[in-house]
Amino acid sequence: AIGAAAPGSWLAVGFGLGLRHATEPDHVTAVGTMATSAPSLSEAGRIGVLWGLGHSTTVFAVGLAVLAVRRA
Repeated sequence: AIGAAAPGSWLAVGFGLGLRHATEPDHVTAVGTMATSAPSLSEAGRIGVLWGLGHSTTVFAVGLAVLAVRRA
């Protein structure tokens, strides 16, 4: 059964899919555009980190909602 897989396996699959998702052209273009318009390297890094945190938070919230619906 799918649910019987070890949690580490699910984390590895999720991480791999996340890396694949992060390197899709729309994401690379979005981050590249924001980073190249920044006045300094540190500001570009800050923009990238904040964008990544916002994106990850959204994905995490949707995942929690899916789990909540599944358990209901």
